[in-house]
Formats: sequence, C-alpha cells, structure tokens
Amino acid sequence: MLFGENLRKYREFNELTQSELGAQIGMTQKDISKYEKKINQPNLETLKKLSNVLNCSVDDLLDNSKTTEIQDEYHKKNIVALEEIMLRLKHFISYYKKTISA
Repeated sequence: MLFGENLRKYREFNELTQSELGAQIGMTQKDISKYEKKINQPNLETLKKLSNVLNCSVDDLLDNSKTTEIQDEYHKKNIVALEEIMLRLKHFISYYKKTISA
C-alpha cells in the first residue's frame, strides 16, 4: 500500500474530509485529493503536518503494515456506532408499541 492509500485511511479514521484536513495544514481539498490519488507526493514538512493532524507518525503514513490496524480500528468504531443505533431503535420500538397499545 502506498502513501496515498494510507493518507486516506488515516483521514477517514480521524473522521476528516479532504477539505477539513487540507484546511488544518494550510492546503486545499484538491491538494489532499492529489495525494490520495497518487498524483502528487508531499514534501517532508507536509508529511510532518499531516502526521501531526492525523495523530500518527510519518512512518505510519509511509508504511504498509500499520494500515491493517487502522482498518480494524475503523471497523470496530463503526460496529460500536451501529450497535448503539440498534439499541436506540429497540428502545424506540418498545416505547412505540407500549404507546399504541394503551
């Protein structure tokens, strides 16, 4: 996996849009898009800024082995969120059944 793919995974894990990430490091959405599409490569200073905002090291952005861990954490986060939604729906359905039965 290359830098562009790692950047996208870390950005998504941090729940940032390309525009939000770009704004935090003084770049545009198009700049971030070009990195993710492997059109451009950042310089060292930009890599440092990205790693700071994304709470990872420069090595993490460049390294293939870390992305599996990020994917696992991202999926765990989504599962927890879905479980919370399901629990709320169960409570709502239970409440609704009680109110229409009364």
